Amino acid sequence: MNIEEFITGIITRLNTLGAKTFSPELPTVDDYDEDMALAVTLLGGKGQNSLGATRLYNTILFRVIIRGARDNDTETRELADSVYNKLNMAHAIALTDSRIEIIYADSDIQYIEKDENERILYNINFRAIIE
Repeated sequence: MNIEEFITGIITRLNTLGAKTFSPELPTVDDYDEDMALAVTLLGGKGQNSLGATRLYNTILFRVIIRGARDNDTETRELADSVYNKLNMAHAIALTDSRIEIIYADSDIQYIEKDENERILYNINFRAIIE
């Protein structure tokens, strides 16, 4: 399984939501000054497991941090909801040498804090099963 391909696949799905997606963390103001942004960060996972004699799978844990507007939590929460709905229970996603069987949320949408520029941050943890 190719981790870079996995991250690229997640970023490609999230970029359809109207906010630019980065990895592994959100950019600083010097690099990207837009308020609405996403970051995909790997959290770990498990090596190969088996599901019967012939089906092998890997588990990858990752999170998406959602950064929103300085003064509009409604927009930020809507983006967080869109991320949750886009990835939770997404399945049968083909990669070059493997396939994401399913992605599911390991957490609800969680408020983190405001960043140094008073932009609201949310977090969602996900688990992907890859065959």
